[in-house]
Amino acid sequence: MKYNRQIRWICLLMMCAMLTGFFQSAAADIKAERLLKRMGNLTPIPNTNLLIAQESKKNKWGLYDTDANVIIPLEHENIGYVAYRFLSVSSIPEEKIDPKARITLDKINCHALMTFDGSVLTDYTYGLFKAYSPHWAAGWVLKNGAADDYDYTPDKSHYMRIARVDIFYCEDDAVCLAASLSREQFKNAAAHGEYLSVQDREDKITVFDKNAETVDIGAKNLKSSVYGIKNWMIVNLATGEMAMDGCSAVSEIQTEEELLLLATRIDFQGRKQNCLITTKGETVIPMSNAAISSVSRDYAILTSNEDGKKGLYSIAENRMILPCEYDDIFENKNSIDRFNCHGYICVMKDGQYGCYEVETQTLLPGAALELEAGTKLERYGATSFVTTKASKTTTTKLIAPDGRIKSLYCSLSKSRGSGYLMIAKFGGGNTVVNWYGNNYLLQYYSNIILTDDDRFILKTKNSGYELYRIPE
Repeated sequence: MKYNRQIRWICLLMMCAMLTGFFQSAAADIKAERLLKRMGNLTPIPNTNLLIAQESKKNKWGLYDTDANVIIPLEHENIGYVAYRFLSVSSIPEEKIDPKARITLDKINCHALMTFDGSVLTDYTYGLFKAYSPHWAAGWVLKNGAADDYDYTPDKSHYMRIARVDIFYCEDDAVCLAASLSREQFKNAAAHGEYLSVQDREDKITVFDKNAETVDIGAKNLKSSVYGIKNWMIVNLATGEMAMDGCSAVSEIQTEEELLLLATRIDFQGRKQNCLITTKGETVIPMSNAAISSVSRDYAILTSNEDGKKGLYSIAENRMILPCEYDDIFENKNSIDRFNCHGYICVMKDGQYGCYEVETQTLLPGAALELEAGTKLERYGATSFVTTKASKTTTTKLIAPDGRIKSLYCSLSKSRGSGYLMIAKFGGGNTVVNWYGNNYLLQYYSNIILTDDDRFILKTKNSGYELYRIPE
């Protein structure tokens, strides 16, 4: 009896030890902070810190930021992202479309145009919206069409034609109906600052200004610039106003917020020089002997016309962050900040990858790796990794911006954000790791979404959608 009791105690201790080891192996290296839970849906809006959110119980929709602050309350029937700063909001709940039934038009033409601050700009009579800039948008009123004659299909069974297209110019919370067009009068459109070029179905171009007036700039296609060169001056072809003199060429660049003009002149030595200005002639990037490209809200790449070396200009700080001495500077379009990846700017110099640390203003050389046959170095944001697949195992060498390397027995998924966070795929599911290989989750999940500002969303069976933030 005593012997059996001892055996039971030994077995119990062994089980406790096994369970302890299991929980230790599943423990997160760093615990993430949960900001939202039990949501019906959380959908990130690209290149922002905003989330379209759905309440799980009442199924109402709203807008949150990735710190869980309410931007638009959860009180709308449905919200969808259009483009730029525009949302589409519905007056009736979204329903699953019966593929065998004809669509009721009042269940299609029930949307209004809304901005990120919650301002509703139109009535609820549109089936679809298109946005062409932060100021120009079009609302489509739809009617039933056919498989051989349609403009839009919400699924593979129903076909819709344009009944009418309304063109809007939106400035802050004010909206102006610039034009109301028939299907024959509308084929496509392109924005040019305070002007919109519209192409009809016979390819004729009509240009509207923000005051709902048509202007003649001699446009031959949608790409025809409203700003041109006359007598070596950049002028607004609609008004004749001068933006800058002494120039030989001009082109338009639409950023996330405004239209900018790339001006070119030839100096007395015959060298091409470039600068970036607003449509009012205000300097954004001063004139220099460098080409300007990859213009975003905060940065632009400058390429020397002499040796082709690249540098990075900060529009916000009005100065060069990196001089024109790099082979390449990498842009990450799946992040809020296209160049600054969680404190690092990814570059190539003398044929070698490296990262420029913004805080210390130091160039960190990339890790020296000898790649095995059949493998390659991949990059996502500021993270580099090499994946090796054997018969039963997958090993990934994860390289942080400072050159530290960690081996993980998994594969990594390229997603969104700066590259600071990655989705690691194990046999039992997925987890979130940072570029040092630190794990943030206590268990594996099948559905993980990374946001553009390095948060992550979990879709769980019991708790719905959850939002997490990484501790600083």
